[in-house]
Amino acid sequence: MNSSDYYGLKSPAFKDRSGWLAVFGASELVLALICLGFMLSMIVAARSFETQRVHSSLKVLAILAVMYGVLCLAFIAGAIGTFIHRNWGPVLMVIVSAFWLGIGVFSTAIAAASQAFVPPNQRQTRYVLVVGLVIVAFCMVVIPAIFLRFYTLTSVKAIFRATVRPAASQIPVSIWIAAGFMILSADTLWGTSHFFPIFTFFGLILTGKMAQELMLIRAALDAVICALFLKRDANSWRAAVWLTIISGASNLVTNLLRSPQEIYARAPWVHPERLRMSSFWFSSTYRFGVTTALTFAYLLLLIYTRKHFAAATPERVEEHGSAFSPQ
Repeated sequence: MNSSDYYGLKSPAFKDRSGWLAVFGASELVLALICLGFMLSMIVAARSFETQRVHSSLKVLAILAVMYGVLCLAFIAGAIGTFIHRNWGPVLMVIVSAFWLGIGVFSTAIAAASQAFVPPNQRQTRYVLVVGLVIVAFCMVVIPAIFLRFYTLTSVKAIFRATVRPAASQIPVSIWIAAGFMILSADTLWGTSHFFPIFTFFGLILTGKMAQELMLIRAALDAVICALFLKRDANSWRAAVWLTIISGASNLVTNLLRSPQEIYARAPWVHPERLRMSSFWFSSTYRFGVTTALTFAYLLLLIYTRKHFAAATPERVEEHGSAFSPQ
């Protein structure tokens, strides 16, 4: 019996993916346990650093522990949604897999670019980096790509549509993904403000308490825009677009006017040895190419979601009545 017969779908006939749903649900529980293990290891390491009074490393470990804890909860929720066939289950896994894949592609590119900085005579180091590149590519690109592909299959979505409630499918996946990037931005700004408070704006460099407050304000702004964005408020869409354009332009101007050494030299807590900065992170390829490409890609995603906000307008007019109709 295929899934279309079992769940009362008359046409078209889809392959039965119920067995694979159980496999992917169990895999999500395994991933949740792995994230839980990473979170506990971060907590144990943070306690050891606390006894040694290494406060800078303590903040980084605390933020990583929170990140792995959130991922653990996300995988558990995705597994529950998969097992009980709720529409938010695959939506959540599509969002997590998309972020996972995006970070994986970025990490793989960084790992591949680091090969160029290894001297030719250090073959053992190059071999270790190649092995690490293969592991990173498999864990951070191949696995999330499999999850993303599976949960976007028509036969899989048909199973969840048969049990979905109308209210659960009102927000398109593209809006969830864009909102997820807003949450990621707010979380990154919040975490960075605590252990690396440097705020740049069109070449202006601020550090210390003022920079931390500005970063927290920006994080709060992202959170507010995200909440309104999920409600399909047209003003939040415009705010997100303009904020992306301004942030991208500010980043580009800052990189043109300031070098990484000049920016990080303003931070008294940065060790002078780190100001050499010969890695890929501080190269012009990353500073201009990668950051501009990511900004442009996110802007295209926002432009794509515009149609959903336009479609929501007639519904609101119909629901609340026209401005000229009697109430």
